[in-house]
Amino acid sequence: MTKLRQVRWGRVALFFAMTFGWALLLAGGLYAIGQRSLDEPSAPGWIPVLLTVLFLPAPLVAARILERRSGEEGLLRAEFGPQWWRQWLSLVGVTALGLIVLVLGLVGATWLAGNVLGLPDAGTVLFSQPDLVANLLTRQPATDASAVAALSAVTPGLWGYLAVAVAACLLAGATVNGLFAFGAEYGWRGWLADELSPLGSFWANLVVGILAGLSAAPLVLLGHGYPGYPVLGVGFMLAWSVPTSFLLWRLRQWRGTLLAPAMLHGAVNGLVGVFWVVLAGGHPLLAAPMGLVGIAVITVLTGIFWLATAPSIRAARAAADLA
Repeated sequence: MTKLRQVRWGRVALFFAMTFGWALLLAGGLYAIGQRSLDEPSAPGWIPVLLTVLFLPAPLVAARILERRSGEEGLLRAEFGPQWWRQWLSLVGVTALGLIVLVLGLVGATWLAGNVLGLPDAGTVLFSQPDLVANLLTRQPATDASAVAALSAVTPGLWGYLAVAVAACLLAGATVNGLFAFGAEYGWRGWLADELSPLGSFWANLVVGILAGLSAAPLVLLGHGYPGYPVLGVGFMLAWSVPTSFLLWRLRQWRGTLLAPAMLHGAVNGLVGVFWVVLAGGHPLLAAPMGLVGIAVITVLTGIFWLATAPSIRAARAAADLA
């Protein structure tokens, strides 16, 4: 009970009200102009750009408003101190490793569930180049023979495609996607996680994950992430958001900067489109990356990462105590 009282719940509630309210306004605006579905494969190409630019930075704006109201210096100065850019290259390496492990985990789990065990709702992994081309053509219909031939000429098999896709996601995470994802990380794994720190890392991350998932509910109700399942999709978004929050917070704790989770967050945002191509079939609530298969993989990898980084974090704390 003492820990609960140490948290300034009024500030937490105001922060969530601002982030949720902005998502509600954004979803309401899209609905008003006739954009009634945010189903990624069928929505206009400007929808992901709009959500990246207008939705991801909202937590940073909310946090900065609260910091300015209370006269706090905030995290920005600490994050972008002198020569902050020196750690950028090492963070790219960490992000690359994390992205590769995540992609291999998602592909492997889908292969086991769909290709081996024959669960059709999990989807099946497409290995051959002709299968990948055929899947691409279902999303980008082309009746012109020369266009089909051109697509076939530039499309590799599964492993080549994944290598290119991971490189593209990494580049996006290290640059523009990471910049906007920093807004989300500043608010959720930064300001809010610090506000909730009296609860301890487990409960703080649980609350952060739940609130971050709920903040996207207005967009999920329009089909974002889980098309055709708006209400169930909100629950699945929560199930995805909670382990992801533990992973991103631990990454911040391990590397000592919010730039680390921002870069990984920005890179992972590009994976949804990758799995449209390499998977055939699949139910939105089961298939990777955000269905039950993806949720299980991210939960297991988070647990492994948490345990693997525990010794270095304990050593860093011991060194800080001695300093």
